[in-house]
Amino acid sequence: MTRDGPRVVVAGNLSLDDTVTGEASVPEAPGGDALYASLGVLDWRGTPILLTLVGSDYPRAHLSRMRAAGIDVTHVRETEGPTVHYRVTYTADGSRTFEWVGPEERLFLTSPEPDDYVGVRSADWLHVAAMPIQAQEVAVASARAAGMPISLDPHEEFVVGFEERLRALVEDVVFMPSELEARLLFPDLRGIDPIDFAMDAAEHLDEWGPRMTAVKLGPLGSVVRIEGRSVHVPAVEVPIVDPTGAGDAYCGGFVVGWLVTGSAVIAAACGTISAADMIGRFGAFTDGPPATSDRRLRLVRQLSSEVDERDLVPTRDGVASLARYLAGASVGGDP
Repeated sequence: MTRDGPRVVVAGNLSLDDTVTGEASVPEAPGGDALYASLGVLDWRGTPILLTLVGSDYPRAHLSRMRAAGIDVTHVRETEGPTVHYRVTYTADGSRTFEWVGPEERLFLTSPEPDDYVGVRSADWLHVAAMPIQAQEVAVASARAAGMPISLDPHEEFVVGFEERLRALVEDVVFMPSELEARLLFPDLRGIDPIDFAMDAAEHLDEWGPRMTAVKLGPLGSVVRIEGRSVHVPAVEVPIVDPTGAGDAYCGGFVVGWLVTGSAVIAAACGTISAADMIGRFGAFTDGPPATSDRRLRLVRQLSSEVDERDLVPTRDGVASLARYLAGASVGGDP
């Protein structure tokens, strides 16, 4: 890696989201797990390399905005047919529903194919966002062949009935399920609070051989497990404006934090801060001033000070590494 930070390939999908609230309707807003994960990478001065397909209807202006923000969109490929398209409706109680506007099969048909990975093999990391499992299998096989380290965020619709295929993908990767996805994997772990559940689920996942597990718990933060030891890292308390993309942003921030510091605690803190930034605004992009590196570093110090991580990599060294990196110093290779 260089002074420009780690180069993280984000393989996933983009979408067009018709966003409907009680006050307004925004048609064809930019969305998709790959976009939100890329924005999490950007939060920590990494370079996200977006790897996806879009339909011929995808607005060029959206790609221009991504490029202006610092996302590498040179590997976004256009294909015949429509882009993935949802209607996202928000209700007064804060809940939301997703409805398909276009054909559901477009989710797989706009996922990267084997040849799409050839041009990105020199990057520092591959993050596999929540695509159909057959597309995730292509991604993981391509990265393993190239010797790239991998993180994987499962798709909730490809958990039940896909356990053995998912298990084959998890070995030696950073596995990043949500609480919902972990509960689908371990339905017998019921009747316990989310943090205790995540601790148990992460321990059960040791049998699958992941490099590390991070179970995302929304407003409760996350539980991270590495080398047989687990820790809970709390979340940042912020008003929830729009929860869309928070888990994806967590993944992007986590990957950069891990690459820069080698500390699971700092990585989780970076992830939860990116998630907090995402839920504190409406939509993928903000028209307000971006959060400063100083503010994010203060939050990392705050979160890590609340963590009992005696058995993990000391966070003090991780915070110092992150501070040097954000100040512009070079960073090393894959921890």
